[in-house]
Amino acid sequence: MGQFIDYKNDEHTRFVELLQDSISFSAREKAFMIIDFHRYNQIQKQKLVKALESDRRLIKDLEHEYPEEYAQREIRSKKAWIFMLERLAEYIQEQKTRQAKKFDYEELMKLRQKLDQD
Repeated sequence: MGQFIDYKNDEHTRFVELLQDSISFSAREKAFMIIDFHRYNQIQKQKLVKALESDRRLIKDLEHEYPEEYAQREIRSKKAWIFMLERLAEYIQEQKTRQAKKFDYEELMKLRQKLDQD
């Protein structure tokens, strides 16, 4: 995830903590948020963190009013987080493989150009 999130930045770390604890988003939605986070401008990042903080407050109310439903959603959310991290790791590996292939292709093209010149 370090490829997408700057953990030295407190706001980014807060974003990940809030997103991980959120029971309102699917694994897919969380993955897209993480992948796209570095593309957001500062205002968008702040709004997203505020929305997640608001979500956390609403979830606390749910925890007190409907403890059984909250517990079920929390379990699903934790499973979704693990699933999302696994898919994100696969995505990162695929990107590295594509980048390596692209590099290989570029090297081959340079070699071909060099051979054509000789």
